[in-house]
Amino acid sequence: MKTTYILAGFVVLLLVTSAAWSQSDEECDYSGKQSQMNACAIRDFETSDRDLNQIYKQLMSSLTKPEQKKASR
Repeated sequence: MKTTYILAGFVVLLLVTSAAWSQSDEECDYSGKQSQMNACAIRDFETSDRDLNQIYKQLMSSLTKPEQKKASR
């Protein structure tokens, strides 16, 4: 149950912030302007999100159907 809330919060955060991120054409520079640091954060977030989704899919495919149903609640 707690995992569901965490995942739901993560999805909401992604949806809310993705529109603002897509408008940035800045290059990543951790010691640059705020918009450049934001570009780094976006890149890092997208990489982590992709990795998380891959792990989640692997985990869900390893569960039986009743376990999947229980895990998705």
